[in-house]
Amino acid sequence: MSIKYLKVENIRNIAVAELDFSRHFNLISGANGSGKSTLLEAIYMIARARSYRSNRFGSVVKSGERQLNVFAKTENKQQHSIGVEKTPSTTKIRVDGNNVLRVSEIARITPLQIITPMSHEILDRGPEYRKRFVEWGVFHVEHEYFDIYKRFFRALRQRNALLKKNQKLASWNNILGEAGEKVDDVRSNYVRELSRHIKTECHNLSFNQSVEIAWKAGWDRSESLESVLSASTKSDFTRGFTQHGPQRADLRIMVEGQNVGQIFSRGQQKMLIAAMHLAQGALLKEKTGYSPIILIDDLISELDRENREKILKRLLDHQFQIFTTSIEPIEAFSVSGAERRDFHIHKGSVGIKTV
Repeated sequence: MSIKYLKVENIRNIAVAELDFSRHFNLISGANGSGKSTLLEAIYMIARARSYRSNRFGSVVKSGERQLNVFAKTENKQQHSIGVEKTPSTTKIRVDGNNVLRVSEIARITPLQIITPMSHEILDRGPEYRKRFVEWGVFHVEHEYFDIYKRFFRALRQRNALLKKNQKLASWNNILGEAGEKVDDVRSNYVRELSRHIKTECHNLSFNQSVEIAWKAGWDRSESLESVLSASTKSDFTRGFTQHGPQRADLRIMVEGQNVGQIFSRGQQKMLIAAMHLAQGALLKEKTGYSPIILIDDLISELDRENREKILKRLLDHQFQIFTTSIEPIEAFSVSGAERRDFHIHKGSVGIKTV
């Protein structure tokens, strides 16, 4: 998958920009505050219909404007045009000229991952961050998962509502138990395959430590979820919510039995996060034939040149389309044998540079 063309209107300090991209490597350079991350933000909107930096429309739209627009042409096995228009109260999405109602429709045809200076939260924050990481991969690799998860979530919401009303749960224990086990079957199978790819990428990035990946389902899988829910009914009534099930799952990432978020430096964490995204992309390509688009906001932070080039080499070996920002000049990035395009941003104005 690659984005060939992008048009941006009224996002932060970018009034208008029209850009043609390389299908391999795209470097966006410029001073701090020039608009580098804003361009990544616009690309991100093509896949998610929202910013990765702020949920507030007023923070994202250009000062004095009431509407922002992004439009892109993408290609892989098929070509698509995708447009997103946002106002303070509405979000309109069009694919190939047709209105679509669900963000999942653009997310599925535009598999996109992003690494930011905050990506270390996957490792050192709560399980929700790691679950989102796993869910991205499952959504793109197992196409039936979206419907499986919706059935589970509806059942969970209904059971939690009954807990607050102190009503009988037996039938919902059965429904939620069956739906939850199906969700975890898909997730655990995915993590098993992902773990193999993470070990490969850690090896290729010359990790000295052996990284261990373990999936925690959210209940003891030696028992059925229905029986666990039945046994915990009294406690669930007291607490007012369902304590066991896929909503309590976690991805454990450890070295010698310790959480990597507690023992790795920021540089080591960034290398591991890169390995995890490389692994997800490789598994996606293996299963579907589609490659992800990779956004990296500030690649150079916390990495020396050797490790930076290791990451770029692996990304290019997989033939992913890459967009990365940097305050360093374009000469600082050696990308041999790959098609590249270099952009420089100054006060919201985007220009093309040559090496």
